[in-house]
Amino acid sequence: MNYEDLMKRAISLAGQYKYTAKPNPVVGCVIVKEKTIISEGAHKEFGSHHAEVNAIEAAKKLQGITFNSFKELTLICTLEPCNHSGKTGPCTEAIINSGIENVIIGAQDPNPLVSGSGIKNLIDHGVKVQFGICSDLIHEQNKFFFFKNTKKRPYITIKIASSKDGKSHLINNDRTYITSKESRKDVQKLRAIHDAILTGGNTVINDAPKMNARVNFPVNQPKKILLSSKTNFDLSADFFVDCDYEILSETDINKILNQESQFHEGEYCNQHEAVVHGQNTFSSQI
Repeated sequence: MNYEDLMKRAISLAGQYKYTAKPNPVVGCVIVKEKTIISEGAHKEFGSHHAEVNAIEAAKKLQGITFNSFKELTLICTLEPCNHSGKTGPCTEAIINSGIENVIIGAQDPNPLVSGSGIKNLIDHGVKVQFGICSDLIHEQNKFFFFKNTKKRPYITIKIASSKDGKSHLINNDRTYITSKESRKDVQKLRAIHDAILTGGNTVINDAPKMNARVNFPVNQPKKILLSSKTNFDLSADFFVDCDYEILSETDINKILNQESQFHEGEYCNQHEAVVHGQNTFSSQI
């Protein structure tokens, strides 16, 4: 059976939650009986059930109606099911306990703590596994996640507002917009897709930015990372209010990357790290 179209459907499901599943990767799942879709699921929010569990729970409500036994079903998921306990239990355990005997996986999980172990556990319990369907699409959909776990460093996006002749501000330091209204709107989405925003002390003091993602859809706000040796910040300023932030006195970005690359924290496959506290990515405000 050709599972490519069903895998693309699972990829589309996953993509709907890219702003709320982070810092986890987005994952989608479709359960079918032959060519008939029985149920679907996605990892909707960080800390909540994963896609495979949501799809299995939805299928349970239809057992005896659209199918009799889970042995009749095939589970199609975009990323290798996790094989450890974090905020939720292992997805491999949920699949095995359901009785599903056929699993199609889009891409192998790149986390060395997990990579291949989810597939092996399923096979060891008699589940037939096929993987590598639409793998390139899944790598692109979760490019920050794959970059972090293959390069062992966060994916960094540099955001710079500059005039055509390379200037960033007026000579007298008066504030003025270099960017257009449209580009300022675009940067909100850029912030929304990243796990953290990095900036320096002069920006916080001189520009008094909020530096959050001001969008009209649900989003896990990025953490704010302030690199500065200054100690005179007004912690009641908009930058610090109602958010997760950290001030680092170390301002050498190479030292920070080297130090934080040794630190592992996260929920999905225990592998989300970046400059600070387990993010895959950060957006640098310059």
